[in-house]
Amino acid sequence: MSLLALGLFATVQASEQGFVLQAGGDWVPLPMPMDVARGSALDWAPRRPEPCGSRGWLIVNREGKFAFEKTPDREERFYGANLCFSAMFLEKPEAQRLARRLASMGYNTVRLHHYDGELTNDVDPRDSTKISAEKIDRLDYLVGQFKRQGLYVAIDLFTIRRIRPGEVLSGDTGMDEYKALLLVSEKARENWFRFAKNLLEHKNPYTGLAWKDDPTIAWICVVNENNFGSAARSLSPEAKRLFDEAYRADGNTGEWQWGTQEGALWAARKHVDAYRWMRDRLRSIGVRALLTDNNGWYNQQALLLNRRQLDFVDDHFYWDHPRFLGDSWGLPSQGWQVGRSAIPEEGGGLRTMGLTRYAGKPFVCTELNFTAPNAHRIEGGLLGGAIAARQAWDGVWRFAWSHNAENVRRPQPINYFDVQADPLQQASERALVALFLKRHLSPAPAEAVVRLDPVEHAHWVYASPIVEQVFTRRYSTSADAGVEGTVPPSGTPAPVTVDRAKGTLTVASPQTCGVVGPHGNRLSAGPLEAELRGTFAALWASSLTGKPLAETDRALLVYATDVQNTEMRYRAPDRLVLEAWGKVPHLARRGSALVRLAVREPEKAEVYRLDMAGRRQAKLPTRVAGGRLEFEVRIAEDSPTFYYELVRR
Repeated sequence: MSLLALGLFATVQASEQGFVLQAGGDWVPLPMPMDVARGSALDWAPRRPEPCGSRGWLIVNREGKFAFEKTPDREERFYGANLCFSAMFLEKPEAQRLARRLASMGYNTVRLHHYDGELTNDVDPRDSTKISAEKIDRLDYLVGQFKRQGLYVAIDLFTIRRIRPGEVLSGDTGMDEYKALLLVSEKARENWFRFAKNLLEHKNPYTGLAWKDDPTIAWICVVNENNFGSAARSLSPEAKRLFDEAYRADGNTGEWQWGTQEGALWAARKHVDAYRWMRDRLRSIGVRALLTDNNGWYNQQALLLNRRQLDFVDDHFYWDHPRFLGDSWGLPSQGWQVGRSAIPEEGGGLRTMGLTRYAGKPFVCTELNFTAPNAHRIEGGLLGGAIAARQAWDGVWRFAWSHNAENVRRPQPINYFDVQADPLQQASERALVALFLKRHLSPAPAEAVVRLDPVEHAHWVYASPIVEQVFTRRYSTSADAGVEGTVPPSGTPAPVTVDRAKGTLTVASPQTCGVVGPHGNRLSAGPLEAELRGTFAALWASSLTGKPLAETDRALLVYATDVQNTEMRYRAPDRLVLEAWGKVPHLARRGSALVRLAVREPEKAEVYRLDMAGRRQAKLPTRVAGGRLEFEVRIAEDSPTFYYELVRR
């Protein structure tokens, strides 16, 4: 995310008073292995990875979906995570382990984000486009490892590269200011292209290909999070003068203001021109990757003018993103959703974000997170997976796997975003991979195209009541005529149900069934019944054989509650204002659930408690009641785990 700074991981001083979490009572120390056991129920890596490029370049096929050149009629879907900062610049053995670790999560893609600063900031004090030979060698090796594992790569061509004084403005150029200036400054564009050319034309010695010629690099966003309404909020007087001059040069009067009808329409047309300039420059040097733009924040309807010319559309979403009560990216902090669950709002902005999808084009979300320390964030796997699957999106990337190399090397305390440091988020990923990437949940059966007017209502934000049907009807938008689809009648129960009043969610697909909700709820999802006890929790089961859950011989069952850090400090017991991150070991919230599964020949089924690496630890007591397999799962001192495996004798 463009706001992220290295200060995220700095220690801070907090008040003497507050609410401090320790082991004991409701909290159980949780082991944190760095890798899963090979061949275990948690090892979702393909046995024989297909190296990237084996089926040619990624393209957009006639149906507006991702496909490969050699198999254009086979729709492809992608799920993975972001890497940021030093997490991408590893020693070679670390890079090998990381690539295998990501593959074991079931991922088939990685987004390299916030890499451009690491590559350039310490190279030349006058030229921000020169690339460090040492850093690019490390990144090249990592990309080579991803290629071997079949992990396709998405990149941005500008995120946080520090622009030197005199390159664009006479003094310093801020990050968001630079993004905005690409709309009006030839100097900014030429600077952007010099860096892009240096990066994409250099040859990776570990693949034998220049980045521009490597199908591993499948997606390029020209500029990260550069929508005019967000990028132009902090213009210096010199930059503001350039905007006002460009605005008047196009026949307007007065100053440019992004929030007005005239200002929004003008800026969107500048986005159209800037993207075409960047696209044409990239294509002129032989870049074949799919290109996009405008992936985050302040989505005004004028942006449809640019989105309709992109190869694919991208956007970003966070639930309970941190809001800083003092210094930016320092503590204390509080989430924007104040620790709430997203279920009563059916995902909130995740539904509305889907309106940025343009009809006939692939749609991806390259930054998605239900952020820590929200106590309900385990819901993100089933909820996010259900929305992405029902809407038939084409790619999703969790933000993020890691922001630093230390997370990759050894267990670290949870932070706002990183899956590597958060065992709860790692559990949540299993639901997203199953429902969305493995297609355990089918798309909604009907689609509506919503017409949004980018000219008459240029400054309006994307909005439509269609989002209330996020689980029953797919939707996209268009700047041209839209036709509202109708939901075909169906005699089968809806696969996703939400009870907003109770705060519960159920997902019932043939191969993955799950429930989420507060303590005391008895919930059913297909063959799965569960009684949640003790605390808010998510519980789901996924077939590991490709067969329906009720017929499978092997399944993974996940029961997870909340994870915090030892000595994590909040301002009060409500845990809404965070004052200190604490340390490892992680602490899992105690809880339990009674599970009933309707499976074939339940008397022949066995359930094993796994450790956090997926190794079998003990066989659970089970019984058959009413034709269902019945057993209890729990988080306690003698069973600190989220994972269980069902097998048939």
